[in-house]
Amino acid sequence: VLYTGRDPFSHKIVIDKGSQDGIEPGFPVVDDRGLIGQITRVSPLTSEVTLIIEKNHSVPVMVQRNGLRTVLFGTGNGIELRFVSGSADIRAGDLLVTSGIDGVYPAGLDVARVSSVERHAGNPFSVVRCTPIGAVDSRRFALVLTEKIELPPRPEEAAQTTPAPSAKKGKP
Repeated sequence: VLYTGRDPFSHKIVIDKGSQDGIEPGFPVVDDRGLIGQITRVSPLTSEVTLIIEKNHSVPVMVQRNGLRTVLFGTGNGIELRFVSGSADIRAGDLLVTSGIDGVYPAGLDVARVSSVERHAGNPFSVVRCTPIGAVDSRRFALVLTEKIELPPRPEEAAQTTPAPSAKKGKP
């Protein structure tokens, strides 16, 4: 890690590897504990990493205990799960790992631990706050995962056939 971004409200770091080293936008970035971010900008010698705590940065995750899939969002100073049903089986202490469903992050990387779950009567969604596993605020070294995930091809969309308009039968 070379340095952090200049904007105190932006959660980005710059690393000493760039396009000359095979780095491309979208590659996941981890430390020795878990996921910390994603490459968002690349120059020949350096790359910018947007950290998972960046506002509205999203990561598809899965609760390791039960396989529940959801999306983790950065809040600008932390991370949370949004739009989790009030009846969802999620508890404080649950480990969240990447689900691999998006083709960006490989499945199974540690991302966060659920720190609190608040359920309120009258609100269909729970408030789920999380704590990052990776050192998103104090790091010296980071590892860029450069192996691309091969997804199966998307199914071709079914040909839309429109039925011919039926002729109205008139009275003879």
